[in-house]
Amino acid sequence: MRPSKIFMKALAAIALGQFATGCAVTNAATTEQSALEKTTTYFGARPGEVVIAAYDKQVLTTTYQARFKGVMYNCVIYYGQVNCKKPGA
Repeated sequence: MRPSKIFMKALAAIALGQFATGCAVTNAATTEQSALEKTTTYFGARPGEVVIAAYDKQVLTTTYQARFKGVMYNCVIYYGQVNCKKPGA
């Protein structure tokens, strides 16, 4: 017996909801201090070499600016991963 299309759609909707909730919980745990620690690791820097500012935490992402070795970067934490780029890059 094959599952009905409605059952499969309902199952997919539940799975998607659980996935989205998990992502939101992951970002909910992001604090300014944890963003600083993750960014320090991202750059391979020592504590105190990275400074962050303009911290803005949303449901799924956290955006901020980081200064490392005199250079400003626009950074985002998305799904727990840090990604930083120079402005305009």
